Amino acid sequence: GPFGASRLFNWLEAGKLRPTLRIRGRGMGDFQALQEVFAHAKPFAPPGFPPALFRLDWGLTRHAISLAMRHALKDGSADEVIIQTRKTNTVQQSQQQQQQQEQQQPQQRWIFLSVTHRPDEEAKKAYEKHTRREHTGDEEVSLFFSLDVAGKPQPIAAAADGSGRGFVHAVLPTELRVPVGANLQGSWLLSVDRQRLQDFADNAWNRALLMVLPRLLVLLLRWIAQVAFEHLALAYAILPEMEQTQKGDLKSSILGQETSWEPLRAALRTEPLVPTLKADGSVVFVKAHEALWVPPPFVELLPPSFLIDWFGLPPLAASKLGDSVWHPLWFSIRQIDKALLQQRRKSLATAISGHENPAAAAVRLLAALGMWCEASQPTPGAGQFQPAGATIKGAGRGTAQQQAAVARSKGEWITWLPDFVNWPLFWTSKGEVVAANQVRWPDESWAKLSQEIREILEGSVGGQGMHALNSA
Repeated sequence: GPFGASRLFNWLEAGKLRPTLRIRGRGMGDFQALQEVFAHAKPFAPPGFPPALFRLDWGLTRHAISLAMRHALKDGSADEVIIQTRKTNTVQQSQQQQQQQEQQQPQQRWIFLSVTHRPDEEAKKAYEKHTRREHTGDEEVSLFFSLDVAGKPQPIAAAADGSGRGFVHAVLPTELRVPVGANLQGSWLLSVDRQRLQDFADNAWNRALLMVLPRLLVLLLRWIAQVAFEHLALAYAILPEMEQTQKGDLKSSILGQETSWEPLRAALRTEPLVPTLKADGSVVFVKAHEALWVPPPFVELLPPSFLIDWFGLPPLAASKLGDSVWHPLWFSIRQIDKALLQQRRKSLATAISGHENPAAAAVRLLAALGMWCEASQPTPGAGQFQPAGATIKGAGRGTAQQQAAVARSKGEWITWLPDFVNWPLFWTSKGEVVAANQVRWPDESWAKLSQEIREILEGSVGGQGMHALNSA
């Protein structure tokens, strides 16, 4: 040697080196067996630094912590960290016993989304006043959450007492929570008991750190688009609740501070971060103006190719988002309105007639509309809208507070979209599509008449200019 970590790893994988061969590299300290060095982490891509791996022996417990993967993202990074914990004893164990013991201990997997924060002069003064030492350099602020054994994000659920979701960490956790399904790590200035933060009104340092949160959530959106696109419902469940103001801005109260989420909306406009469905049903991320929010029943019952032919835009991947489909963040993308429905009438009629089974497509269209209208009704006795669609297990949305938040968000969408009477979805005998109030609804005797008589009476039953439904 010396040999690059990538070369050693490849030789080990090919069986050209003994697993028990002991090596030492930068940052490793003492010599370690190859099988221990490469047990939980692969080496980085060129220039081939050794895997980030260190071990902590605490009493009879050994913690092996490794950086398994690093994803470079715009304005930050996403690090996957693996923690392997096993018990040791004072008796020297054989290699086989150690391996068996390690296999019995489950791994903990975490994602750290980190950005670099450069404090301004006011924040530096607050820091130096509190710590009585000069501040130099930049700070790193992170959101972190766990993954399950399959690599699925595990959003933190809301606390039963309504205090929030993820904890605020200053290395160790404080008693404070934020309404985000992830923990927030930063170099906060703490109270004497280290459980609370210095007051935001009097501490520009803490206030500046908190204002980094929107950047971290933008980083979350980028991570989802690049890495976690197979687990959209769970990943988007990390997002906090947001309220849309009368001016259309998105805001929330975080630790008593009003926080604007406009950086997220700006990122959706300028970067391909919106999950949509391609014609074949696969997910593709596009910019906000290139996507359309379509009510979930239509996405569930109609193929994406049909919706694209109808509206000329790919629909938001509603069928893969769970309750997050109702999140106010999606107000940033294009919406269905009365004008769009009228403009795309001919496209819809063409999509129906071009379907392999036009009658089935027309029926599914009406079924979707029926499901949407039913979902638009308030829950009896509750005074709230009933969330539609199955709640994703483990998405951190199981509490009553979060279900109520989903209901409120859904109510906003129902209020936003056109009324039932303005949806021209009824396929007529002329191959057109019209709204419900333009359809002639004859009595039972109409079906008993011959086709010739129906044609003679066409236009007279139900009023002038009314349309008959397609007989299919």
